Amino acid sequence: MKLSLWVMVCNGNQFLSSGLTNLNVEWLNSWTPTNTNTDIPRYAFNTSTSQQSDFTISDGSYFKARFIQIGYTLSTKLLSKARILSLRVYANTTNPFYLTKYKGFSPEVSNSYGVTTMGDDFRTYPVSGTARIGVNVTF
Repeated sequence: MKLSLWVMVCNGNQFLSSGLTNLNVEWLNSWTPTNTNTDIPRYAFNTSTSQQSDFTISDGSYFKARFIQIGYTLSTKLLSKARILSLRVYANTTNPFYLTKYKGFSPEVSNSYGVTTMGDDFRTYPVSGTARIGVNVTF
């Protein structure tokens, strides 16, 4: 049996999560004229301002499994009777999971606005994942 792993660790990274500002449940406790005893800033909507605060800074640390594969090669003693030189059965997956406290889709932040907005997660789409099962046979 053979196991292959490719993992990534990112620690201490911070970024703006401006695309998630309308998704945080914390906004239910934001400052209003009747709710002044809170540390959550006033929620503004329908405005042309785009000012940020440290409320939207998120911890970008994560542990990610990039690739996992497990496989088993059958004994040549068993295969010789069937005139097979080798037979290997395997399963693998790419990008199966993250371990992170980040609330958005993916802590691997990127957006299409270029270098002026690096480190700003503006509703980026997550990295896709795959899963495969296969057999390698040599006659």
